[in-house]
Amino acid sequence: MNLKFQFFGTLQVHHPTDGSFGNNKRRTMALMSYLLLERKQHSRDSLAELFWPDLPFEKGRSNLSVTLSRLTKELGQTKKVGQGTDSYFLSDRQSIGLNPSNKFEIDVLSFEILLLACHDCDCAASKELNLAEWFLDSVSPQLEAVSKEFGLVVCNHCHIRIAKAAALNSNELLQGLRVENAYRFEEWLQVRREEYRLIAVKSFDYLTEYYEGIKEFAIAENYCRQQLRLEPYREDAHRQLLRFLSFQGEKQQALEHFQSLQHLF
Repeated sequence: MNLKFQFFGTLQVHHPTDGSFGNNKRRTMALMSYLLLERKQHSRDSLAELFWPDLPFEKGRSNLSVTLSRLTKELGQTKKVGQGTDSYFLSDRQSIGLNPSNKFEIDVLSFEILLLACHDCDCAASKELNLAEWFLDSVSPQLEAVSKEFGLVVCNHCHIRIAKAAALNSNELLQGLRVENAYRFEEWLQVRREEYRLIAVKSFDYLTEYYEGIKEFAIAENYCRQQLRLEPYREDAHRQLLRFLSFQGEKQQALEHFQSLQHLF
C-alpha cells in the first residue's frame, strides 16, 4: 500500500500501516508539501533560503538537514535519505527531491491527471469509466445539443473527469497552514492557492453550464453555489442561480436570494 497525501483542505497524511500521524511540526509538513507539489530536484541552498530566509546560510542548510531527517522518520522510513531505490527522497550534498520510483497517492496529482486527460482527450480511445456507465447512457443523446448551445467540446467522459477533479479541489490548498518567518514559502503557497482556486471556479462554471444544458437544474444549482462559495461577487453565477431556482419552482428562494444581492453589490 502507498502513502496517501491530502493537500486540498487541511493537510492529511495516511501511512498504510501506522494510519495518520501528527502534523504539529509546521515547517516539517511545509517542506514535505513543497517537495511533493514541486516534483523535481531542488538545490539545498534554494530550500534553505525558502524556509529559513532570515538565518545565516550555513544555519539554514543545517536546519534543512535536520528537518528532512525528521520528515523521513515521520513517514516511517528507516533508511537515511537518498539510500536505496525505496528512499522517499533522492538527496546528495547539493540537492533534494522526490524519488519518482516511489508510488504516492496525492490528491493534487490525481486532480492534475484528470484535467490533463480532458485536455488531451481522444474520445475514440478513451476508456469508459465504470462508475459512470449508467449516467453516460442516459445523457449521451443530449450531448450534441449541449455542445451546440454552449459552444462546448463535450465527450462522454470529460464532464465526469471534471466533476471528479472539482470534487478533489473543493477546498483551499493546505488550508490553515502557516509557517512563521518563512515568507518566501508563504508567497509560493499563496500563488499556488490562487492558481488552484481559479481552476476550481472554471471547473464549477463548466459543470454548471453542462447540467443546465441537459436540464438537470438541481445539479446545476449545486455547482453554481460552489462557484459562488469561491467567488461571491460572480454576477453571472448569481443570475444562473436565480434562473435555476425559478426553473425548480423555488420562487420564494429566488426572491430571497435576489434581495440579498442588494447588500452584496
